Amino acid sequence: MGVTESAVSQYMKSKRGSNLVLPGGIDGSREVEGAILEISKAHDDAKVIKNICAICRLVKNSGSLCGMHKERDDNLSNCRVCMNVEGCR
Repeated sequence: MGVTESAVSQYMKSKRGSNLVLPGGIDGSREVEGAILEISKAHDDAKVIKNICAICRLVKNSGSLCGMHKERDDNLSNCRVCMNVEGCR
């Protein structure tokens, strides 16, 4: 997938990506943690993609993504963009 070993190591040690906190109780959930663990151990792209999709579904279904989007766009109202994305339901 084009991700270097050093990049993965930095994510695992919270040197990268640690400033993102997901609202709505998603951060640190068992499902997300399990998917992250599977990604870290995966040796093929199919498993990595499957688990990334699982994380995306969890975040989307929790409503956390909408909350983050609304925080960044003051003019946003009644947005359903991510709910209408194909393949992510």
